Amino acid sequence: MNDDWRVVLAEWRHKLVLTAEEKRVIVFLLAALFLGAASKAYRAKHPQLAQHIDPKHPWRKPVAAVASATPKPKRARKPRAQPASRPQIPRPAENENTDR
Repeated sequence: MNDDWRVVLAEWRHKLVLTAEEKRVIVFLLAALFLGAASKAYRAKHPQLAQHIDPKHPWRKPVAAVASATPKPKRARKPRAQPASRPQIPRPAENENTDR
């Protein structure tokens, strides 16, 4: 009686010969099924609050409220550096006749 299930299992093993690719597909499907069930169970135990969506601007993300009542002081800007003065290059006058 104890050997009956071994014989049945051996028969099934001979009937269901799978290639390596088929085994990978089966493992992938089982992993996807397990992860989907785990994700569903997690979301059931940890629900998220629905966010308000502005009908005029649905693409914008809502701004989170600041925890502090007093705003942070703004940092002062650094003064702009003055550009270095360029040496003046003398240009020939336009009205001079340079034909030689």
